[in-house]
Amino acid sequence: MIMAAKVTFISVQVFICVTLVSGSIVTREDPLQPVWDNLSQVPSKILTEMQKILNTHSTNMKEKMASKTEVFKTVLQSVKQSKANAQSEAEADESGSHLQELMSHSLTGAFETFYKSRVKTDYDAALGNDDTIASLEETEAKLMRHLDQMLRKSDFLFDFNATIEDHVYEVMHNDERRQLTIRNIDGLLNDIRERRTPNKRDVCSPVLDNLRKFIVEDLPSEQRLEELEKDLAEKYQAVVEELPSVLHRDCSDILRLKQQPPSGVYTIYPTGDPERKVNVWCDMETKRNPESKAGWTVMLRRRNTSIGLLNFNRSWDEYAEGFGTPGEGGEWWLGLNWVHELTFHQPYELMFLLRDIDVEHFRVYYSRFIVEHESRDFRLSVEGFEGTVSDAFGSFHHGQPFTTHDRDNDNCDCNCASNNQGGWWYNKCHRTVLTASFPESNDRSMKTIRWLTPGRWLVLDDVTMMMKPVEPTLQQ
Repeated sequence: MIMAAKVTFISVQVFICVTLVSGSIVTREDPLQPVWDNLSQVPSKILTEMQKILNTHSTNMKEKMASKTEVFKTVLQSVKQSKANAQSEAEADESGSHLQELMSHSLTGAFETFYKSRVKTDYDAALGNDDTIASLEETEAKLMRHLDQMLRKSDFLFDFNATIEDHVYEVMHNDERRQLTIRNIDGLLNDIRERRTPNKRDVCSPVLDNLRKFIVEDLPSEQRLEELEKDLAEKYQAVVEELPSVLHRDCSDILRLKQQPPSGVYTIYPTGDPERKVNVWCDMETKRNPESKAGWTVMLRRRNTSIGLLNFNRSWDEYAEGFGTPGEGGEWWLGLNWVHELTFHQPYELMFLLRDIDVEHFRVYYSRFIVEHESRDFRLSVEGFEGTVSDAFGSFHHGQPFTTHDRDNDNCDCNCASNNQGGWWYNKCHRTVLTASFPESNDRSMKTIRWLTPGRWLVLDDVTMMMKPVEPTLQQ
């Protein structure tokens, strides 16, 4: 409305200037008829200057618009081809559908490339090596996992589509309005040029000044168009950078997809949701045997050092969500909610690395490890023992719910977590507990971090508890 009023105001100024030149105002049915009757009296240099301004401005705009990206051009073209009186809501639906189709083709192509280069190669290799059904099922699981990640990424980008549409319609609304106004003024100047006569008094300079101000200052500028495009590009880039191409569920995914990654802190996505991520320590070196792989996700780390000595006498909520900071020299507990998400959706194995205060090292391995949902009190399921020390963990703690000082689920009249200063899968009470306090002496009868073996307790000052998906076995 404001812009239309300004155009009308300029038209009135043209009417006044040409009637001043003619010396009279003649009443007609058309209120602008005096303009048309006296167009020939507008000075030539005014017309030339006005035309020059419009030509320069039009050339600059065309050069700016020609440099836009292909995707942006496609969207603009689809909107321009719509009827001038179409409802904005219908235009938005059409433009949004077109943009979603472009995104869908892009994501589909990316997935097909991934399938041919990675998953299909793994599948063909499995067939060539006569792998068992378990190996083929593992390959299928990889495919389904990455398909789920691509679908999540697609949904995430479609949600971002609304922001893109807002920018497109704002730019198009300004651009169409600008082009229409310039065409109207350009047509008026051409009319004046065709009817003008030379050597008339220059009384219309104010009209030229107002027109110049209107074009340069009031019309939506190409600078605004560039600002919108830049803002759109920055927001899209932020989305792309935030969302990785592959959402690693655990450390074994990282080991498989990266070239010899070192042990260290990595970000994983146990649920496959890009909004739910957690930093973990990945052991990329330790192998159960020479034929197996590393890629362990460390869920518990204890070390009796000046850097360690983290307080493990924590509440139920803290054990559920996790605490401590993974890193060199530190201690931490990966939350039981994350452990459940990992172990309950595919088979996991578990390994303990233990060091006794007399500098004796031990290993314990379990071929199956599951932690149930919080509604089941994170109940433990563990089996398939191998190791250089006793099966204290599986034989006594299998099937037990988790207990903390503020939630007592053990089989003792006491609260085992309170007695041992740390949460655990207590029975009545324990044959091993790895969250208790560190030993202050060599007294093996003290309630401390320990593991029961025939004849004595191991008192521990360095513990690692880590897990990874079970590796498929091959049929010989």
